[in-house]
Amino acid sequence: MAVNKQAGFTLVELVLVLAISGSLLVMAFIGQRGLRSRAQFDADVNKLVSSIADAHNQSTAAVNIDGPGDGTQNCATTVVANANYVFAGVAWSGLDNAAGSTFSMTFYAADRTAGTACVFDTRTIAVQSDKIRVNPAPGTGVAKSLFVRDDSGGLNVCAVTAAATNVLTSFQAGGCAGGAVANTALVINLSDADGHTSQIQVDPSGLAKRIN
Repeated sequence: MAVNKQAGFTLVELVLVLAISGSLLVMAFIGQRGLRSRAQFDADVNKLVSSIADAHNQSTAAVNIDGPGDGTQNCATTVVANANYVFAGVAWSGLDNAAGSTFSMTFYAADRTAGTACVFDTRTIAVQSDKIRVNPAPGTGVAKSLFVRDDSGGLNVCAVTAAATNVLTSFQAGGCAGGAVANTALVINLSDADGHTSQIQVDPSGLAKRIN
């Protein structure tokens, strides 16, 4: 009597195939997420480089975007006598936070005859990477590049890495003062929650570039 044999998979084989397939799908998903995360981090680093260049260019060109600083108003938009308030420059700042650093550009006006300065606008620089940080521990947690106009229209570039430094002092003086250091490169260390790292350098002339 002939016996018919039917080909097929055992339960063990089916379980193994499903397990292998599931593992491959998980690996593919993780790989794609990693690529997207890296691409976003790179895009954010490049955006920060561009924002530093923007701060430098606006200070060089004496761009005054809000009105105060044109000589007719102080930072409270109150009309002042003698047209002494002038556009004093821009501070680019990165301040570390475990939940994600805050990046911004702050615009200053100053009355150099009275030795006063004030903020007339602040612009936040948005980044999308997960918890991107600047100079995290054991670093300083601070990176500021000051682009300060002097009374003759020249530009001073100051590096700040100490949280206690009062940057207003430099804009009051028209040059690097009160802990802001002139003629030195500022190195900004960046990292995100996925372990990506990069560095931006702002040289003493104010040129910003990504160095890795």
